[in-house]
Amino acid sequence: MTDRGRYGVIEVRRINAETYHLTIGGRMWSEVEWSRSRQAWCIQDAAGHCLTHVEHIVGQNRDPQAAIRLAKRMIVDGRMPSPEEALAQLEVEQERTSENATSGDVSAWANRSLWIHRSARTLANRSTWMIRPSG
Repeated sequence: MTDRGRYGVIEVRRINAETYHLTIGGRMWSEVEWSRSRQAWCIQDAAGHCLTHVEHIVGQNRDPQAAIRLAKRMIVDGRMPSPEEALAQLEVEQERTSENATSGDVSAWANRSLWIHRSARTLANRSTWMIRPSG
């Protein structure tokens, strides 16, 4: 693996009761967020794309630490794309959505437009990221 950036110190910042940002050198690599609809912790890449869900509920208490540990492992072992890779994937998805819209596939376009809208909103809201992304 040539991406040395993933070997820095992974800092975890609690944004609120349901959101944590994992950063390396001030750049956001992952977001761990509670999904109310799934009742599970969602692990997202830097562009907000959901990679996996961790269902870990003990009684009424929701423990985010299992999801944070998994997100850290994913960063180190390469399953988590770098912020640059995540943004490149987002751009490809946006181009694909644009192509589907021009080819007349309206339902696919509508679904992807909603995803891209969330991505853009997430991108605007993440102040810790220099370049920045939805899940």
